[in-house]
Amino acid sequence: MFYNTVREFADIIVSYTVTEYRRYGSAMSFSAKVEFIDGSDLFIKDYLFIDGKRKYSYN
Repeated sequence: MFYNTVREFADIIVSYTVTEYRRYGSAMSFSAKVEFIDGSDLFIKDYLFIDGKRKYSYN
C-alpha cells in the first residue's frame, strides 16, 4: 500500500526512506520518511497489532 501511494504521487515526492519494517506473525510495525518537492517532510509510524487493532501517526 505504501509503495503504491509513493508511485501514485511520484510527481511531488523527491525521495522516501523506510526506516523500519518488522513483522511479528500477524502483527507489524512500519516507519518511513517522505520528502516532497516543496521541502516538507512527512514522518509515518504505523503499527498493526495481533488483535487487528491499528495505531498510526502521520507528522
